[in-house]
Amino acid sequence: MKKVITVIVISVFTIFTIFAIRSQANKEIEGEDDGYVEIHSLKNWPWRGITIVTHSNIEDVTEEAIGHLANDGVNFVRLRLSIREGKYPIEWSLAKKKSKVFQDASQIINWCNDNGIVVLISHSSFPIEKSLGIKQTDAAFWGNKKLLNNSIVFAKEIVQNFDHFDNVIGYEFFAEPVISENKTSKVPKNWNTHFSNLLSVIREVSNKYVVYTPGPWGGPKGYHAMERPILDDKILYNFHFYQPHKYTHQKIKGKQETYNYPDFIGLRNINKKFIENQVEIAANWAQQNKVPMFVGEFSVTDKAPDKIAYLTDLLETLEKNELSYAYFSFNGWKGWSYPFESYSDTLKNEHPTLTLLKEYWSKNKDNVD
Repeated sequence: MKKVITVIVISVFTIFTIFAIRSQANKEIEGEDDGYVEIHSLKNWPWRGITIVTHSNIEDVTEEAIGHLANDGVNFVRLRLSIREGKYPIEWSLAKKKSKVFQDASQIINWCNDNGIVVLISHSSFPIEKSLGIKQTDAAFWGNKKLLNNSIVFAKEIVQNFDHFDNVIGYEFFAEPVISENKTSKVPKNWNTHFSNLLSVIREVSNKYVVYTPGPWGGPKGYHAMERPILDDKILYNFHFYQPHKYTHQKIKGKQETYNYPDFIGLRNINKKFIENQVEIAANWAQQNKVPMFVGEFSVTDKAPDKIAYLTDLLETLEKNELSYAYFSFNGWKGWSYPFESYSDTLKNEHPTLTLLKEYWSKNKDNVD
């Protein structure tokens, strides 16, 4: 009898030990591959869509405009909320600003739902109060426990507000984790710990997808340092593509340098092979680990020569690697936004960027049963 009791005690102890180890492992960002997301279970996957922002030119986002996007094949909208960057009357309280953004976002989500478009809620502008004089890219932010905790509290508020929408597929916070100071950019040392804390709080109220980006600036090279996927079966992996920055962002701040495509920038030959090599850093990692990967942002300023050639090579590369993507952006600063006003023009006046996007968005129609 003693033997039986001993065996039972040892068995129970072993079970609790295994559970404790697994619980601890789940607190870490990386761990054993306990399985992977069935990518086909993601609604509307693969996604070919566009980013919509709430802080600028929100009046351009109408029910009619969303209908046009759907008719062109868009099946995914990355809806970027920003209380910090919005322009409000000086007397507005923070609560009133949040209410306005949430109201605008809810309307857009409903219009998307009516048109069969899934939505990813994105917020990456912390701290939300500009008056603090601290930006999310400052070391002072990443070293401030109160501000980090406040970002988690607000993220939870966003999830609680939007989780009831059936077409909201998930959430993205800190899409470009980085400390950018003294002309250097690096991943915050506590980024993974912060994401783990953020994920734990989100999981208290939602089982929808959460986006993870290794950083910095959301670039694909972040996956060089990522050994294994996160221990959560609803993580979406993300990167942004603006490589090389000197080409895609040229003349934004009035600088006069001109870079063509394809061409050399310094000693680097910027061509389709360059794009493929950059994209495949992230794409190969996702394929090896059997997890879903999407490009949350990609674009080129309208001032860049050969913009269409660059975008064509990039879109071909994304399709080749079976990556979902969202163009940046529908509204906002006109240098990035695609020319939505072309919808009211005749076909002969359609902007080449819109023509190209429509060619790729239309591929979504082939996936409809």
